[in-house]
Amino acid sequence: VSFDDATQLDALVISHDHLRAFWEDPVVMTRIAALHALNDIWARGATPTAALAALTLPRMSDALQTRMLQEIMETARQVFETNGAEIIGGHTSVGAELTIGFTVVGRDAAVPFNGGRPDDLLVLTKPLGSGIVMAAEMQRDVPGHHVAGALEAMQQSQAGASQILAKSATAMTDVTGYGLAGHLLGMAEACGSGALIELGKVPLWPGALDCAQRGHRSSLFAASHARLAHLPAEGAAALLFDPQTAGGLLAAIPEGKAAEVLTALEDSGYEPAVIGRLTQERGVRLA
Repeated sequence: VSFDDATQLDALVISHDHLRAFWEDPVVMTRIAALHALNDIWARGATPTAALAALTLPRMSDALQTRMLQEIMETARQVFETNGAEIIGGHTSVGAELTIGFTVVGRDAAVPFNGGRPDDLLVLTKPLGSGIVMAAEMQRDVPGHHVAGALEAMQQSQAGASQILAKSATAMTDVTGYGLAGHLLGMAEACGSGALIELGKVPLWPGALDCAQRGHRSSLFAASHARLAHLPAEGAAALLFDPQTAGGLLAAIPEGKAAEVLTALEDSGYEPAVIGRLTQERGVRLA
């Protein structure tokens, strides 16, 4: 990656994300971690070009470490090459548990974080609930098919959604660790606006609401809700603060372009939803 041409510097996006393994299969975890890292690039409407891997392998025999490293790197290579990027290096260490992270470089960023305007519609490309479902799974309190669905959802690439949204979005972010409400708050504040969420229109993964109603919460839930403590945190509202791993994209779209965008997303295999709009009044509110 060259920084010689200063006129192109503003178009570059560089981001790092890593995950502690929450699933025993290193291939599944690698796919999820790679897509999780790529989301920050796609949230800018940029094209991934290069990646560095940062791995912590669990303590085990040399033969098992070698096998795991090969599985991880081959899977990562496939994910990044599929999305036009190349793994150009990285670092591996040994520790108590498996962690997988990537620094990703993208170019030709097309969507700002702060360009949204009041009355722009808020389009979400993936339902919520992966954090709560996996928290319930740790307690063995959720049917296996809901866990399988959440794992499959986390492995859905947002590359196509990014390309579609970048043509119309005035602002965009991904929905990850702060939950939908937290990431929306950050985007709205950057735009100098507020946001109104229509809770009944927010899509949820199967099983997520049942898990929330039984009291399951991710370990990051309390910190996420503390930023928006005026909002309710029970029932479906709890999902607004659920941290998402490899979550969807959240974009502000001018109302006149929304129908075309939604159709294109649906035709590409996504499950988009208009969940509210940006507002003149500051803060995040529920309709």
